[in-house]
Amino acid sequence: MPTDLIHTDVLRETVIEAGKNAGLLSVGVCTAEPFIETKHVLEERKAQGLHSTMQFTYRNPQRSTTPTWHMADAKSIVVGALDFAQSVELETQTKRYQTSDNGDHKARGKVGAYVRDDHYGKLRDALEAMAQVLRQAGFGAFLSFDENSLVDRAAAYRAGLGWQGKSANLLLPGVGSMAVLGSIITDAPLCEADPEPMDDGCGTCQKCLDGCP
Repeated sequence: MPTDLIHTDVLRETVIEAGKNAGLLSVGVCTAEPFIETKHVLEERKAQGLHSTMQFTYRNPQRSTTPTWHMADAKSIVVGALDFAQSVELETQTKRYQTSDNGDHKARGKVGAYVRDDHYGKLRDALEAMAQVLRQAGFGAFLSFDENSLVDRAAAYRAGLGWQGKSANLLLPGVGSMAVLGSIITDAPLCEADPEPMDDGCGTCQKCLDGCP
């Protein structure tokens, strides 16, 4: 095996290990080619007004689907997923035993599980741990998470972290959609080709569709 390929393999595995040691559920690597199909979908939905007032990746589909927009010589994307399913389950178990002083149940507002704790802060720290490995090896690293600079869901699918669910969310084995995603665009040549897409794990299940308000 050529020496440069050995070095690439070692660097990729070191980056992945750094992410997992920092608390990530899973880490994947893919090429930094434009997300052409995703760009088409965003532009089509935007033209039809189906995005309502949502900005995020709809604000500039060209930018959010073109990794080289952020790093001209981008070659790879490292994608990380932080699982928050366990923390939500612990919160749910705790609330089962919480009542007011007179035993009444008080009304509570419903808030998205992903914002009940600083999950994105933890994700940022984990991405930064991987970015440091890349920078120490002499490569650049552009972080993207919870913003409109990159469609992380598309990157995570390309990197083989999960499959596209019927809910339009990316679903990861064991935790479903209860994970936050982030990416690192880098000029490090971490992979020559994308991994095989993950098989659809939904089958005939459509609980997300039936339960959608």
